[in-house]
Amino acid sequence: MEGFFGEVRELGGWAWLIFGVLLLGLELLLPGFFLIWFGVAAAIVGVTVLAFDIAWAWQLLLFGGLSVLVLLGAGRFWGRDSSDASRFTDRASQLIGQQYRLHHPIENGRGVLLVGDSQWSVRGPDCPRGVTVRVVGAQGTYLLVEPVTDSSNEGLPKASSFGDV
Repeated sequence: MEGFFGEVRELGGWAWLIFGVLLLGLELLLPGFFLIWFGVAAAIVGVTVLAFDIAWAWQLLLFGGLSVLVLLGAGRFWGRDSSDASRFTDRASQLIGQQYRLHHPIENGRGVLLVGDSQWSVRGPDCPRGVTVRVVGAQGTYLLVEPVTDSSNEGLPKASSFGDV
């Protein structure tokens, strides 16, 4: 086995660059977004070893340290907005707090609400057509609504202006 590792040690920085390219290639073949960072760390070690003559043990230590730093940096850069991203893409959560007039009545606790050009299934107390409701939550594919009791509905379109669907 000493023969193989001796050959690798003789390659020096080129061995690290080859290892980095192999890891980057594996990243293309395997799912996830993980091996790329080890490939980047190996490439940095390879360039460093080509520029400066560094002992093998220090090369391994440098690779380990760079791997940790690159992983932490990538996690901070790509992982910082993950909770906000799911809220941004979740249309139902964007509707919470909004008020709409019912085009279809809510009967037996279930109904349909028109929001722009989309129809949403709703759950809430029975209400006739034309009543203004406020979206108070989302449960699965349903919007949870409750009737609005105040008289601040001047800016909302009347139910008859939606047209018949």
